[in-house]
Amino acid sequence: MWRVEVVRRGRMDWYRINRDGAVVDDWLSISTLERKLAEDYGVAMGDMEPVDPDKAA
Repeated sequence: MWRVEVVRRGRMDWYRINRDGAVVDDWLSISTLERKLAEDYGVAMGDMEPVDPDKAA
């Protein structure tokens, strides 16, 4: 399963892509995230669903 995380540390925000529990890309801007999902992994952002981090497995 694909998962995108928003990481916030202090004043910095970035995105991380996980697949089946393993980090496959990290420190991404939103534009790089969208491009990598589409071009490198064949995943459309519109196909992803939000997950409540407090209830995520």
